[in-house]
This record gives sequence, structure tokens and C-alpha cells, in this order.
Amino acid sequence: LNKANELKELLPEVYEANSKDEAERLWTEWVRLAMSSGVEEIMKFAKSQNDHYRDGITNAGIYHIRTSVLEGINNKIKVLKRVAYGYRDLDYFFLRIRSAFRGKFTPIPTIG
Repeated sequence: LNKANELKELLPEVYEANSKDEAERLWTEWVRLAMSSGVEEIMKFAKSQNDHYRDGITNAGIYHIRTSVLEGINNKIKVLKRVAYGYRDLDYFFLRIRSAFRGKFTPIPTIG
């Protein structure tokens, strides 16, 4: 239980990284520690996350967008989709989506 708590405390550092390289380094270290913990459930979790979600996790170093913001984006796109029902021009629909988020989000430039 102590090992699980220590790993839980280290995980937020990955999401607070300032670059993709730093996030990659921290994530690799976290997975190494999880695999050496000897706890089967933690090892299984770390392997699964590393195999399926590594890019998404380490992209937190570039795009500091949290789940609540993503839910809002998805909701706005769903509303646009509902309003756009019947549009024949798919390009126009995508222009509407881009227009809805113009200037809202810009990636944080990576240093190095």
C-alpha cells in the first residue's frame, strides 16, 4: 500500500512537465518504478497505460488542457453537429467548428 501511495504522489509531476521531453523522462521513470514495485496490480496498470496511452500522457507537457476543458470542447462540437444536421457541405461544418474555437487554445511552445 505504501508503494502505491508513493507512485500516486509521483504521477502528477508528469502532467505538470513543461515540455514533451521532460514528460517523457518523468513518465519513463514512473513506469520503471511501477514495474519494480513488485505489486501485480500496479505493474499491470503501468504496462496498460504505457502501451495504450503513453502519447496522450506525455503530451500533457505540450498541451496543458484538463479533462473538464476537453468535455466542454466535445459538448460544443456536439451542439454544432446537432445544429448542422442536414448540411451537405462537410467542409463548411468543419469551418464552423474551427470558427467556434478561433483563438481559444494555443499550444505552449516547447523549449529545446
